[in-house]
Amino acid sequence: MSGGGRIIEKLPLTLEDGRDVIRYAVINRYQDETCVYAKPADREPKEGESIWWGSAQVIWWGPNDEFRLEKVGFSFQ
Repeated sequence: MSGGGRIIEKLPLTLEDGRDVIRYAVINRYQDETCVYAKPADREPKEGESIWWGSAQVIWWGPNDEFRLEKVGFSFQ
């Protein structure tokens, strides 16, 4: 199963286990909101850009999906 959409919020967080992550809240074409965590990276998408992910631990973004982020855990509503 895959998910993704346009980023409506980008929030740095520290999880209970101490890992630093970025929480991306996205809205898809059906106006459903989903969140996903990613490890912080040198190059990250901005609010308004689109990201998508599959069942693997990767989030793709950018022209032709040229950039990748490491996904942490599962997406959630």
